[in-house]
Amino acid sequence: MPNGRRAKIFSPFDAMKGFNEAVAAREVLYHDRIIRSPEETEELDRRLRILRDLTRNSRMARENRVQVAVTYYEACSDVNHEAYGLQGLYRTITGTCLKVDGEVTKTVLVDKMRIPMDDILKIESPGKLFQTGCPD
Repeated sequence: MPNGRRAKIFSPFDAMKGFNEAVAAREVLYHDRIIRSPEETEELDRRLRILRDLTRNSRMARENRVQVAVTYYEACSDVNHEAYGLQGLYRTITGTCLKVDGEVTKTVLVDKMRIPMDDILKIESPGKLFQTGCPD
C-alpha cells in the first residue's frame, strides 16, 4: 500500500464534532463593562465631534480618509457560557472612519462595521488629529 494512502488510515477521527470548539469557547476570559469617568466621556465626545466634522458626508469621508483605532465592548454571545448577558470582551478595530451618526443610529462606521457609541471605550488616531482638531 502506498504511504500516502496508508497515512489516511491513521488520520485523527473527531468522534464528538464541535467538542474542541466548545472547550475552547469556555476558556475565553470575559470581563465586566468598564464605566467611563465623566472626563473620559467628555474626551470621547470631543473626539466624536471631530470625526463627525471630518466625515459629514461621504465625499468628505473619502477625501479625509481618517484612520482610527476604536476600542469597543462586545457582550458575550455564547448562550452556554456563564458570562452571557453579564460580561463581554473589549475589541479594537482599526480602519477608516466613514461616518459618525450621533442623532439617528448613534453609531460610528469604521470600514464596514457599525459600532454603537455607548459601547465605545476609546478612539485613537495616528498623528495629531485629536490634539489639534485638524487632519494629519
